[in-house]
Amino acid sequence: MTKPRRDRQKQSGRRPPFRRQAPTILVVSEGLTEKEYLDAFWKESHNPRVTIEVVDQSGTPKTVVEVAKQLSDDAIELAQNEGDDNIKFDAVWCVYDVDDHPYLHEAREMAAANGFDTAISNPSFELWLLLHFRDDPGSHHRDTIRSFLKEHDPEYDKHVDFNLYAGGCEKAVSRAKKLDKIAAQINDEGRNPTTGVYKLTEQIRGTCPDISGAWWIGAEAQRKEMLTVVQKGDLVTASCFLHDSMEMETRWVLTGQVSNDGQITGYLEYPSADREFRYQKFTARVSQDGNTIEGRAAYDDGGGHDHRWSRTGDPSVQ
Repeated sequence: MTKPRRDRQKQSGRRPPFRRQAPTILVVSEGLTEKEYLDAFWKESHNPRVTIEVVDQSGTPKTVVEVAKQLSDDAIELAQNEGDDNIKFDAVWCVYDVDDHPYLHEAREMAAANGFDTAISNPSFELWLLLHFRDDPGSHHRDTIRSFLKEHDPEYDKHVDFNLYAGGCEKAVSRAKKLDKIAAQINDEGRNPTTGVYKLTEQIRGTCPDISGAWWIGAEAQRKEMLTVVQKGDLVTASCFLHDSMEMETRWVLTGQVSNDGQITGYLEYPSADREFRYQKFTARVSQDGNTIEGRAAYDDGGGHDHRWSRTGDPSVQ
């Protein structure tokens, strides 16, 4: 790979601050139960990349979507005024029940028109809670679902003690997916019983690709530069060295972050370069199979070079 050129426009010589990206999810829920559960679930998930704001909004599903739109619009306006897109919400979720609510169709259409996600439970949110303890309860009125739930949580009365549910989250997701699959097979999406809350919990929990290990850099024929990547959660440190050098010369070090969708952002530091040429901004993306990474390292003036990494054990690059 080409060393940093000395004829480039002079830079500051200090690495720009690495800004940890933390997607913000707005959740507008129909009632207190949903808020209590989701607040506790988020804290339990220990996902440092997510900041969740749960708003309790009693009312109809249409009211929930209207509140979500107002809050989203306010954030967009503030982001424009402040010149900071990080103020905007990365995702907006509307959480509500079917129950006997009016305007369900209007609520769903309004959410879709604004790009909002929905976590709808039929007949009620208590179905999602019940799935932490048992399989498909069958089609029942919300009062019956609540009575089933109280068999496992005798103190339940529109409030959630998350400690009772924490151990059953994975099973609840699996059971909810199974209910969705059955509904799809009979072409009756959203039927009783189904709940989409698991889609929200999976986004809150989040997972990012594992890119730790050894990588080749550049074309197959070269095979001179290698990377050793150390990863802790979504934070990565990659050290590049010359593979055929007896001194194992360090070329550069990457400090960055990998997101759930495989986007890598950070900065390359060339320890032996002059201060004004030491740092480059790095952006790249992990392939779907996780075996290649392609991106670019760039100077502030727009110059730079492209990157292609291949796992050392990937058969396609042997």
